[in-house]
Amino acid sequence: MKNINLGGIKINDRSEPYIIAEIGVNHEGSFEQAKKLIDLAKEGGANAAKFQSYKADTLASKNSPAYWDLKKESTKSQHELFKKYDNFSANQYVELSRYCHSVGIEFLSTPFDDESIDFLDPLMPFYKIASPEITDLKLIDYVSKKKKPIIIN
Repeated sequence: MKNINLGGIKINDRSEPYIIAEIGVNHEGSFEQAKKLIDLAKEGGANAAKFQSYKADTLASKNSPAYWDLKKESTKSQHELFKKYDNFSANQYVELSRYCHSVGIEFLSTPFDDESIDFLDPLMPFYKIASPEITDLKLIDYVSKKKKPIIIN
């Protein structure tokens, strides 16, 4: 197998696994919680801490119904739910990236639109495409123009 370079680590069929801690939006919109989750990812041995960068307005229709158990999560639309957690600014992602590097872990964030790709590009050594986006050829084409490794799964 050919070597793939992910964040300065060469990955091949003989290397240790490259572990990406999926933080996503589990920070629930709290910057301090995001930093705590980075610390836990590092403590758990992850190579990278991965967030999600999107804006609800570009990700879901305002009329998109809930697909989850409303007894556990009372938010009634996908747009409303996504809106709860899309509050980090580009500058805050820069701060999260710096924090990751200060504790010795790579920063990643899955982009869902061109604007996110553009502001994330200088912060990340490679991209990870979210599984629901593997058929979004426009998004993948735009990411590929950044000339960095891409993980699609």
